[in-house]
Amino acid sequence: VLAAALVHTPVGLNATRLAVMFALPVLAATAVPPGWLARWRPGRPAADPARADASGVSGDGRSRPGRVVAGLALAGLLAAVCVWQPPVVPADLRSVGDPTSRPAYFTPLRDFLAGQRLTGRVEVPPTRNYWEAASLGEMPLARGWLRQADIGRNPLFFTTVPGAAGTGVPLTATSYRDWLLDNAVQFVAVPDAPLSWVGRAEAELVTGGLPYLTPVWSGPHWRVWAVTAPRPIVGAPGELVRSDGASVTFRTPAAGSVPLRVRHSRWLTATGGATVAADGEWTVVTVPRAGEYRLGR
Repeated sequence: VLAAALVHTPVGLNATRLAVMFALPVLAATAVPPGWLARWRPGRPAADPARADASGVSGDGRSRPGRVVAGLALAGLLAAVCVWQPPVVPADLRSVGDPTSRPAYFTPLRDFLAGQRLTGRVEVPPTRNYWEAASLGEMPLARGWLRQADIGRNPLFFTTVPGAAGTGVPLTATSYRDWLLDNAVQFVAVPDAPLSWVGRAEAELVTGGLPYLTPVWSGPHWRVWAVTAPRPIVGAPGELVRSDGASVTFRTPAAGSVPLRVRHSRWLTATGGATVAADGEWTVVTVPRAGEYRLGR
């Protein structure tokens, strides 16, 4: 578990779940009870713990100082485990009343986006509990809640993460613009709710003013900026019909190859007899005729 916090691997902090599941059972299994308790049986009187020999050694073979040290260590471990482990973790208590946990918090932003002709993605600096991934799941979001994928695909937001330092260029106005264009981001939406540490630097950069971001809307809880000359998710000659977290639907006027800014995976398939291939880290779909096609898994 300690190594997972220090060494950058795809496992990430999922390794801490081992402690969450097994810390209490292992602690209970390795704890050594006092001798009088170990010898106790139902219906039999418990042995008197005061019946130790003159040498100060109890019936369980441990001296009084040894028992005191063991007892204090056990008490300390139990206290630490109770604070850290479920059912109630202090970090969870800090999330009580999080406004982003209510779908209605995202309604103003959703209504604004519904009135736009989306050709690209929407970037939301991650909120503290990543509720945007659930409440805006039908939107073409630029990022999700999976930390391992986020670090691998968007390293400029993680250059100071322990074990991941140096995975990308620093977050600057220039690197952020390159990232927006590369990921076909059309709008950036910043909420007024507490953000994850992953999103704070990004939000400060956006709200501080950038020449390639134009404020286009503000409403309850949200401010939205439009990206200047954004790249579309679906390149020419194709046209985006709709996009969500699971698929991209597009139409094209003729047979041929259509580039899509969707990260390639061998599991991607397309409807209508179209073929899917890699174009660097992105995807190109070759269609046999004009029509509407869906790319997904």
